Amino acid sequence: MKMEFDTLEDFLSKGTYLQNGDYVYKHDKQNYPLQKEIDANELYVITSADRHHLKALSFTGVVKEIDLEKAEGFWWVLKLPEPVRKQIGLQ
Repeated sequence: MKMEFDTLEDFLSKGTYLQNGDYVYKHDKQNYPLQKEIDANELYVITSADRHHLKALSFTGVVKEIDLEKAEGFWWVLKLPEPVRKQIGLQ
């Protein structure tokens, strides 16, 4: 199974929503975030979601509220596959 980030625009066009345990990342570049470039300050795990209004926690402990419909900059989305969600108790 391969897990990759989607651009925010691609994700929003699918008409789906993020759930607890999914990830969002704000990159400083328009191109795909390479592993060596990922900044833990800008990588967030979703802790609460109401449609595209999210509460999230960064890997450095920063709590943030994010509205994906109003987000500015280069945001990337990683939605966990359903089998993974079930294995870790998120479904």
